[in-house]
Amino acid sequence: MSLSGRLMLLFALGLVAAPAVAQDTANVAAVPIPGSEYEISVLTAGAGAEVWERWGHNMIRVHDLASGEDVAYNWGMFSFAQEGFVLHFLMGRMHYWMAPAGTAETVRLYRWRDRTLVQQHLALTPAQRLALVQFLEWNAQDEHKYYRYDYYLDNCSTRLRDALDRVLGGALRSATDSVPAGTTFRRETRRLSAGALPLYTGLMLGLGPATDRPITQWEEMFLPVRTMEHLRAVQVAGPAGTLVPLVSSEDTLYISQRFAEPIDAPRKVPLYLAIGLTLGALLLLTGMYARPRAFLIVGALFALVIGSGGALLTFLMVFTDHAVTYGNENALLLSFLTLILAPVLRPAIAGAPRAQRLAQGLAVAVAGLALTALVIKAFPFARQDDWEMIALFLPIDLGLAAGTIFSFNGPRWRPPPGAVARGECKYRVGDEGER
Repeated sequence: MSLSGRLMLLFALGLVAAPAVAQDTANVAAVPIPGSEYEISVLTAGAGAEVWERWGHNMIRVHDLASGEDVAYNWGMFSFAQEGFVLHFLMGRMHYWMAPAGTAETVRLYRWRDRTLVQQHLALTPAQRLALVQFLEWNAQDEHKYYRYDYYLDNCSTRLRDALDRVLGGALRSATDSVPAGTTFRRETRRLSAGALPLYTGLMLGLGPATDRPITQWEEMFLPVRTMEHLRAVQVAGPAGTLVPLVSSEDTLYISQRFAEPIDAPRKVPLYLAIGLTLGALLLLTGMYARPRAFLIVGALFALVIGSGGALLTFLMVFTDHAVTYGNENALLLSFLTLILAPVLRPAIAGAPRAQRLAQGLAVAVAGLALTALVIKAFPFARQDDWEMIALFLPIDLGLAAGTIFSFNGPRWRPPPGAVARGECKYRVGDEGER
C-alpha cells in the first residue's frame, strides 16, 4: 500500500475510535464518588416534659440521595421493662443502646412531644460521609449497640460527639478539649433541673465534688444543646484544602411552645435556709414545750427521713459505680446515725436512762457531723459546692439534736391553770415523783 493509502487508513481508524474513547471518558465521569450520595446532619432536640427529657437529645441523620432512605441514628435508647432496670439504675450500671429510626417518624414524634428540633447540615467530605455511615451501620448491629451509660462521660450526646470526631480525624476534640467552658457539671445540672424542686434537691444532694471541677467545651458536649452550639464554631478542611465551617447550614424544624432552654439557674440558698430554719425551729420548740408523744412522732419522722437519706448516700458512695457520688460531703448532713435515733426516742422519752444516754450521744454526733460539713468550707481542699444543702439540713440537724435533748432534759410541760385543783393534772412520763 502506498504512503498516502496508509495515511488515509489511519485517519479512518481514528474517526472510528474517537467516539469510543469519548464514551469511556464520559462513563468514568458519571461514576459517583463513594460517599457523595449521603447527606449528613445532626438533629438536636430541646427539653421536654419528662425527667429524662430535661437534658435534651441529639441524633445523626443520614439521607441517602441514591436510594431515598432517610434514617436518624440515636444512642439514647433504654427501656423501663428491661430486666433488672431498677437494680441497674441504683448501682450505676444502666445499659443503653443505639438504634436507627425513620427521620420522618422521628420529627413527628418530637413535634408531638412539643420539643424544639434543630437540624445542622455538616460539610463532610465524601470519604468522611462514607466512613461515618459505615461506622453507624456497624454500631447499630446487635453485638455492638449496647453500652454502659454514664450521665456525664458516656451518654447519647458524647457518643454522637465521638462518632463525628472519629471521622474528622480528631479535629473536633482538638478544637474544644483545651478550651474552658466556664462551667461545671453541677452548674449545668442545676440550670436544667431548677424548674423541678424535688428533682433539683435530690440531684444536689447526690452529686459529689467530682461534678464541681471546671470542664472544657469537649466535656460540656455531654449536653446536646451545648454540642449544637460548639459544632457551629468548628472549622474543618474543605475540598480545596481551605478551612470551612463544619456546619454548612442550619434549619429549625420546630420550636416548642412550652419548653425553653434555661439560660441559668439562680442559687437557692435563701429558699433552702428559710425552709431549714423553719423546720429546725419546729423540732426545737416541739422538744422543749410539746407533749412527749408530739415530739416522739415529729422527731422520729424527721430522724427516719434524714437517716434513710444518709444511708442511701453512704450506699451510693461505697457500693455503687456512681463515680459522681464519691466523697460526697452531704453524707455529713444526712448521717445514717440519725436512722438509729428514731427507734431510740421512744424509750428515751419514756424515761429509760440507758436509752436517754444513747439518744443524747446520737443527737450530739448528728449535730457535730452537720457542723463539720460547715467547718470544712474553711479549708482549701473543700471543692464541693453544697452551700444550698448546708443551708437546708444544718438547721434541721441542729433542731433535731436540741429537740431530742430538751425532750427529756429541758423545760417541762406545765398543766394549764386550775388543772391541779380539778384533779386533771397529768404527769409527764419520765418526770420525777410518783403518781
